[in-house]
Amino acid sequence: MYIPQQYQIPEAQALELAEKIGRGQFIGQVAGRWESTLLPFLMERRGEKIIVQSHISKVNPQWKCSGSGLIVVNGVQGQVHGADLPPNPAGARLPRVPTLDYIQVHLRGKFFAYTDREWKIAHLQKMLQRFEGDWDLSAADQKLLDNALPALVGVEMEVAEIAGKAKLHQNLLPEEISFTAENMAARGGEYAEVAQAMEKIAVPWAQEREARVASVEASRRIPLRA
Repeated sequence: MYIPQQYQIPEAQALELAEKIGRGQFIGQVAGRWESTLLPFLMERRGEKIIVQSHISKVNPQWKCSGSGLIVVNGVQGQVHGADLPPNPAGARLPRVPTLDYIQVHLRGKFFAYTDREWKIAHLQKMLQRFEGDWDLSAADQKLLDNALPALVGVEMEVAEIAGKAKLHQNLLPEEISFTAENMAARGGEYAEVAQAMEKIAVPWAQEREARVASVEASRRIPLRA
């Protein structure tokens, strides 16, 4: 994933975001063919290792994906309309045009598959605790559960690379980002979610950038002593 410096999310923050969202596209190759499946997942720390864990239907050939793979986790996203943007500034070299703003995390690493019953039972209990809370395997018909388990395969990724991107119009001035966010918020829904991210992430980043620029310009105006 190409990430300009102004859109980069620190690794720790990207990992925290991916864990909070808890679902992503598992992408890998099976017999030379690219496959992708949207799955909920858990994230575990095992010493220094980060492990992403999920399960997949045994009839889905993607569980046979071995070697390196990718998990794409999508955060908020929404189309920024031309009417949401501030007017082009005087002397602009390029126009301001509609575009998609979004947050996304990529996790790269090696996939592993698990078929043993004990692994799957422990995994499913943890998944239910994470996504259900008030329902666990003890509430299931155990005979039916025994029939279902062979149809599942556990999958894990040992994460080797983390990349996070927040494309939220950081190239604009802070007040221009707020102008755009206000217009986006008025649309509601996913637009409002993008607007919140703009105010939380893009505005502070742009403010820090402007402060750095002002500091450099101020240093250039300091007269040299004789």
